Amino acid sequence: MDVVRGCGGNNLERHLLIAGYATDVELTCDALFHMPADPAGRCAVSVHYYTPSVFAIPEEDADWGKCRSTWGTEADFKELQKYMEMIETNFIAQGISVIMGEYGCPKNNKDEESVRLFLTSVCEVAYDRQICPILWDITGVHYDRGSCKMTDALLQEGLMENLRN
Repeated sequence: MDVVRGCGGNNLERHLLIAGYATDVELTCDALFHMPADPAGRCAVSVHYYTPSVFAIPEEDADWGKCRSTWGTEADFKELQKYMEMIETNFIAQGISVIMGEYGCPKNNKDEESVRLFLTSVCEVAYDRQICPILWDITGVHYDRGSCKMTDALLQEGLMENLRN
């Protein structure tokens, strides 16, 4: 912290993201993880959310897991709530801001409605807990960088609905 704050320029007041262990929610919420003391009070913890990984990461079976094509069971929602509650308890309730610097899901070999449900649900549950979620899009899966538009109007509407609530 002292190195950044001592570099001059805007670094005394700059907002800093402190990545948790492997940016993993559970590892970051471990008692061994501690946010550094910051005299400027401008640090936020950064986590990523790709849970369950067999839905949110692979587009086909891998040696580490069988690709899931759907999401949205009662167990899926409970798991999402569990992890967001961990973040809320360990950071938000302690006055520490949290940025979910990445969350996302590919679309190949996935049920389109499940992808929308996952992406909008993570966003909604994060917003409900004052966590800033950032949808990670790898080269045009959900967002066309050339036209600066979402590629799925239904997904866009679902995400925007979270902003209105």
